Parts: sequence; C-alpha cells; structure tokens
Amino acid sequence: MSTPKMTFGPPSLQLLLLLAACWTASPCTGLALAPRRLRLSRGPSDSSPLTITWATEGGLLPAAVCVEWEAALPAAGRGLDQPRLGPGPAPQQRCASGASTPFHDPGVNATTQVVHSMELRGVDLPPGHPFRYRVATVDAAAAVVVAAAAVWSPWQAAHVPGSNDEETRLLVLGDMGLYNAPALPALIQDAESAAQAGAPFHAALHVGDLAYDLHSYGGSRGSRFLEAVQPLAASLPYMVAPGNHEAGPHNFTHYRSLFRMPDQGVTENLYYSFDVGLVHVMVYNTEVFFWPDYFWEPHMEAMLAWMEADLQAAQAQRAKHPWILAVGHRPMYCAAPLGSTGRCHEESEASRNGVPSQCPHNNPLACKPEPGRRAFPVEPLFQAYGVDLAVYGHIHDYERYLPVLNYTVSGSVERRADNATVYVSPGATVHITAGGAGNSEMRKGECPPPQGACSPHATWCAFQSGFAPRGCQGADHSYGRLTALNSTHLHWVQWSHTFDRVVDDWWIVSPSHGPFA
Repeated sequence: MSTPKMTFGPPSLQLLLLLAACWTASPCTGLALAPRRLRLSRGPSDSSPLTITWATEGGLLPAAVCVEWEAALPAAGRGLDQPRLGPGPAPQQRCASGASTPFHDPGVNATTQVVHSMELRGVDLPPGHPFRYRVATVDAAAAVVVAAAAVWSPWQAAHVPGSNDEETRLLVLGDMGLYNAPALPALIQDAESAAQAGAPFHAALHVGDLAYDLHSYGGSRGSRFLEAVQPLAASLPYMVAPGNHEAGPHNFTHYRSLFRMPDQGVTENLYYSFDVGLVHVMVYNTEVFFWPDYFWEPHMEAMLAWMEADLQAAQAQRAKHPWILAVGHRPMYCAAPLGSTGRCHEESEASRNGVPSQCPHNNPLACKPEPGRRAFPVEPLFQAYGVDLAVYGHIHDYERYLPVLNYTVSGSVERRADNATVYVSPGATVHITAGGAGNSEMRKGECPPPQGACSPHATWCAFQSGFAPRGCQGADHSYGRLTALNSTHLHWVQWSHTFDRVVDDWWIVSPSHGPFA
C-alpha cells in the first residue's frame, strides 16, 4: 500500500512530532486510545460533507485525532478490513489537534469519556460514491516517546452524500432504546442491503428519545446504545432530535455533549438544518415548550426566529431542494381527541401552538399551561412556507394524518390500484407520528397490535398501527422509509417488525412547492 497523503490544520509542536512519527513508521503511529462508538452526521458544507464522531474512555486528551479514508472498497467476498487489491488512488489521511472535548457524566457512579470529531474534508469523490474510513486517537504523552503503531478503529463503509438531482432515501425512526428494540437489526440490515444494491440511504433520522436514557447508570446506557447502533450510525449520517427522554436531570447535558449535529457549537444539537439531495430537513426542539426549569421565553423566541429564517432560506432554494421536511418530537396532532371535542389533548395543543406547559411523564392529559407566559405558534410557520411533511415521535406507534391546518383537512386523496394512498397537491402539511422503533415502555402482548382507522372524532387522522393496545395486544415496532423520487413525488413506506410486512404505503404528489394558500 502506498504512503498515505496527509493534510492537517494549524500544527502544534506535539502534532508536528506526531506527523514526523507518521512518516517514519506506519500511518499516524504512536500510542493511541482505542476509538469507540463511531457515528456520522452531515457536515457543515459540501466541501465538508460528513462529520465523524467517536469516543475514548477516560479523560486523557490526545495530541491529535486522525482519520484515514480510501476511495474504493475491497473486492466482493473480502472483508472490509482486508487490503484493497490492485491499483488505485492512495489512501488519504488527515490529523488535527483541538477536536476533542472531555465529558464527565454529572450523575452518580459517573464515567468520563472524551468525545472526538473531525470533518471529512477533501474527499475528491463524486456524490454517492462508496468509500471506507477509520479513525485513531493518539495519546499526547506517548506521541513524542514511542513510534509504535497507532490503534485504529476497524474500517467502516460509507457513501459520499448524494447530489440534489438524484433520488433521496431516508430512514426514519423514533423512540428507540437499548432494550426491547427488535426493529434495530432490521434497520441495520435495511441499510446494508440498500448500500450493497447501489441505492444507499442518505441519512437516518432519529426523531427523539434515544437509549432510554442517555444519562442512565452514570451514562453507561447511552454508551451501550451508541455501540449498539454503530453498524447503522457509522455507515450513514445518524441525525438526531431532542425528545423528553433527553432532558434527564441535568438539562439535556448528554444530548448536547455526545453528538455533533450541524451548528452544534451554536445550538448544541437542539435545532439545526441540513440539505440532503432533494430534501431540506429542519430539526427543531419541541421540548422548549415543556421544561420551564430549562427553557424560558428567550429560548423559544430565538428558536422561532431561527426557524423562520431557515424556512425563508429553504424557500429560496426550492429549485435545488424542492421538499421541506420538519422534524420534532412531540406531535401536533393525535389519533384520538378528547371525547367529541374535535381537538387533541393539551400536550399536542402546546406543541402546535407553542404554549409553555408542564406535562408529567407519560400523562399528556395532565399537561397544564404555564400561567402568564406568551405562546410561540409553530404551525403557522409550516403553512406560510409550505412545509410538505412533519415527522414526530413520542407516541409509541405509527400514525398518518391527512393534510391539516388547525384541524381543517385540505387537499384531495386518491387510492391507487395497489392500495397506496396518494395526497394530490395537499393544501397543508402532512403530519406523521413514527415513535414505535422500540423501547422498554412499549407494551408486550400475545395478540397483534391494533391497526386501521383512528378515532371517528379524529377526522384529521387517516391511519394508525399500534395505537393504544389493550388486553392481550402488544405494541407495533416499526420504522419508516422515505424516498423523494423527484421534485413532484414523495413516497413513504412504514415497515413493521411486528407484522413482518409493510403496514402503510402512501405518496405526496405536488407539481409545485411553496406557501400553502
């Protein structure tokens, strides 16, 4: 194998010594700390399309972090860790300092880890091209003493994010923990099969409630969860949203610290956006309305101002990214309203209208608005800027709604010969609840989950699978596959691990995009 090409940022003395060792021995030599819990996220720009994040145990800060990538995978039948055979471009390698942050869990029996990240820059490959990468974290003390081989992570396979003129494919999951998550192997297999078929998913969207919980057992549950999802999260951008289970006892500390979403240094992963192919994705923090000890009116005001500015910018880019997808955690609508009132419970109303509220865990009926605090309505922004689809979790099932604004359905619905539902030129945002990927709170039962129509009083709700199981019924563990085929056709398929089949299949057909009338 030829000598790796290297680029690096502003060098420190330790880093220069480290790089000298790299030239005299194997790539980026020196005593390294073993990388764990690799995950990808979308990078800040087209020139830095991916950010790689990983962790090392203990609190020792390194001299540098290194990433190596190669433009081709080993031949079929050879393991990913095997050398590539035959001629080809030399592997690329980059080392840099200052990309590591210690994180000490603030809880009882806490652990300490260092979170590392590096942007994958200078990947001279076309969009959609496969490549493999690995990372190393080099001990500052040993880098100037020994020239032993660095301890690298195993090689991981991934793809360069696709361009805006091709089909865009996303996995969508919500409320997935470490335990009782039987859909996780299916998600991993789905992503691997798609990549092998030459049609990889471009990202996975986890719409809140991770690990159950990231902070549990001194943070060890969060670490074990990130190890469990690594086969998925290290192969494609694993984009997350904050849910109520991320709040913990320390103001979303683990969620803010463990991930590196776009603009993490500014918004701490609480809200951000990115473009992926034909889709503009806006992730926002529904929890800002439900934790009065953590968030006050300035937080809400800042987020709403950011959301409007982001949607304005996305509106101007509809030619490149025609579809706008909003991602949050607590849904605006429900499968069963309060009796025959024609409205959802206070929790959904608070999410829809941006009403600061207190909601006891797992009891949305007990939500109470905070007296004397003004509201920050979210739904009017969706209407004003033509948000095509909004996806949430929180409720541990799957629910599909009709295009709806303020409980009024707008747009026509068609039924195809293959039983797929088609929303034709919807006059409002289509909402989805997809919170059934699997967690310890989901009901186990010997009988199939409920499935079919929603409450007759929920005229805005078209279909549910797994809503409110009773008696011997269990929950439905499922996740979504979202595909933007072109500028006019968006396709959603909901795969159920419980039923071992597709439980919902629907389309949005929109000849044009823009504000809803």
